[in-house]
Amino acid sequence: MDILIEDSSILVLNKPAGFIVEGPAKNGKSSLTSQLEEKFKSSFFPCHRLDRDTTGILVFAKTKKALVNISKQFSDRKVRKNYLAKVQGNWNPAWSRVETRVQRTPEGPMENTNQGKLAITTFRRLAQWGGKSLIEALPKTGRTHQIRLHCLYHECPISGDTVYGAPSSEDKPMALHAWKLKFKHPETDESISIQAPLTDYWRDYWLLDCPVDIE
Repeated sequence: MDILIEDSSILVLNKPAGFIVEGPAKNGKSSLTSQLEEKFKSSFFPCHRLDRDTTGILVFAKTKKALVNISKQFSDRKVRKNYLAKVQGNWNPAWSRVETRVQRTPEGPMENTNQGKLAITTFRRLAQWGGKSLIEALPKTGRTHQIRLHCLYHECPISGDTVYGAPSSEDKPMALHAWKLKFKHPETDESISIQAPLTDYWRDYWLLDCPVDIE
């Protein structure tokens, strides 16, 4: 496991693609929570969620007190979250803010709609090449599949998104990465800023020929 930070209160992972955060095993893979508890023989509590194929920063609490503190920071919108997404199409820089309402469809996936829960994301285009774009997304709310839906709203689905777009020709995981996170330590109240490195397949496949370098 790629552990970015660990102390007596928290553990922060650079989540790999293909794993759920918690719950029963899926596709023969146990959840990351189960793997941590098996490895360290201790309890871990996820403070937020990432989709199965989303990579990047994932925060676990080691105590119930830390869980309550960090979960409240998320619910109060005190946590700054920056995602990277590589999308299909030419992202217009004018699309700097997307605001919709989202709800689950009878078939299962989510959808942008005039009803449901308010979802807000701000965007910044970082690069554009060959009918593809690299964007930075800062979700202001935490709705299910929010960034994926807001990219779809402008007909620029995230590359490799098998629910709202199309799988990659080489079956690579979806190009959505929880890149940066800023929050307060639950015990010391110290500001913590974290950045999660991209995986090799991001650099070698999704960002092939991208005109900018991403650290």
